[in-house]
Amino acid sequence: MFRSKFEFHAGGTGMAEISDPASVAGSRLRHFLVASLLLVALTAVGLTPVVVKEMARRADERRDLNSFGAVLASSLEQQLERSLSSTFALASLIRHSSDGNIRDFDSIAAEIIEVYGGIDSLELAPRGVVLQSYPLGGNEQEIGHDLVNDPVWRAESLKAIDSRSLTLAGPFGLLQGGTAVTGTLPVFVPDGQGGERFWGFTIALIQLPNLLEATGLSIVAEQGHQYWLSRIHPDSGVRQVFAASGESQIQESAMYYIDVPNGAWELYLRKTDEISPLWLASQFILVVVLSAMVSILVYTRLQRTA
Repeated sequence: MFRSKFEFHAGGTGMAEISDPASVAGSRLRHFLVASLLLVALTAVGLTPVVVKEMARRADERRDLNSFGAVLASSLEQQLERSLSSTFALASLIRHSSDGNIRDFDSIAAEIIEVYGGIDSLELAPRGVVLQSYPLGGNEQEIGHDLVNDPVWRAESLKAIDSRSLTLAGPFGLLQGGTAVTGTLPVFVPDGQGGERFWGFTIALIQLPNLLEATGLSIVAEQGHQYWLSRIHPDSGVRQVFAASGESQIQESAMYYIDVPNGAWELYLRKTDEISPLWLASQFILVVVLSAMVSILVYTRLQRTA
């Protein structure tokens, strides 16, 4: 008999095995999924210490910022309280004088400034008009200044009279130049008929730069912080930033209330970020790149051994 021209040997090696395309595709997909999951896992593991370290740094920063801000706010309150208390000493002398005048005002004012500290000048304003100022040198333009009828000073002057309490006015631009805040105390004396009449104001003037220096705000920027001091303007009702360490806007800043006589200030404080966002981005990219390299190597190895 003749043999068939073609013979089929089941399980023989006479023919090359033909791979199933669907099986190859499925194997590649499984390997890709394994490598992708490995990439995600390695990235998560690699970024965890970076994230934890950054969170701890920010928590420490907030804690330090809160302590620092509380100290600054307290320093401002105490400095203003100590300096502006001088107006009560002057008011007492006026109420106990026979004619409502303080004799030898210059020597008394000089002694008060030395005792209380932080004061640039003391003024007397009978009926709201400044008639005496110590030291007079440099403050000559203040003499004759009508606080009640000056549009800039009027609102806070009337507020002091209506509340019959010490009022922190300003900051204002001074007639003699510069910017200052004033403690304005309305003084009431007996009217001879069993009541009281408005005598005028005793005033303690504090140059704003000197106040910032005395309370440490002037060197805040050197300590790696930014600050803004603001108040609600009595005329417009709009927040007025009157002192700041830079021109940037208030963003994500801690805020501290500062009680001032018959009002409030707000201190905004933010630590200058010492860690650049580029550094954090570089850490993220580094972790992703290393994780991707390991995942590619694993994928290639799986493909070769398939």
